[in-house]
Amino acid sequence: MQWHKFVQPGRCNDLKQIVSYHGLKDNQIFAVVDAGGAISDFLHHNELNHWIVTSYSAKNPACPRGTEIEPTYSQKFQVLKDLGRWKEVAIEVMPPDFEVVDVENVYHLWEFQYIYSFGEDVRPIFTAPSTFDQTFEGINYHMEMKNGCTYVYFKDKENIPWSKKQALKNYVATPISTGVEFICEPLANADYGCMLIFPLGTFLDFGLEQPSY
Repeated sequence: MQWHKFVQPGRCNDLKQIVSYHGLKDNQIFAVVDAGGAISDFLHHNELNHWIVTSYSAKNPACPRGTEIEPTYSQKFQVLKDLGRWKEVAIEVMPPDFEVVDVENVYHLWEFQYIYSFGEDVRPIFTAPSTFDQTFEGINYHMEMKNGCTYVYFKDKENIPWSKKQALKNYVATPISTGVEFICEPLANADYGCMLIFPLGTFLDFGLEQPSY
């Protein structure tokens, strides 16, 4: 995708200017904001970078608020590959309900360099289940528990919105649990998605309510 970069005055977290990128693909206009970086102890003191992503129909180039379209998994992965600092891996967070900030229809990617620097075991996400034996609100899924974490595998990751993944996390775990979905090349080419839900009482040290910067 071809991107156009814009820099304008304003504040975004600790940044003193707003850097955004706009591109066109699949008859959609994509808008991406670089929301800055931090050091995370959860990532074993590695860096992360925060991207805010949304898209609009190209049929309405004015892009009025309220007409946002949630990017698909593959579109979020394309943003990571095109604009990412490391272009390796990002997560989308399904936080505890008390941390949900539902002000705008935008989607947050937290990018970092080394997938195995993550504070919980990511290896099970790369092994597809043999069956999707349970159903929740039209989502076919399979659940396994390993090393204190819950791994929820689901079909049709392209078309499941964030809100449904948040509801699924609450259903299989609790509303105060934290879940994450990894966006990376091995899963971009897989025919399933996987959400890792932390043990109860484990939280990220970054996010919209608990920023580390």
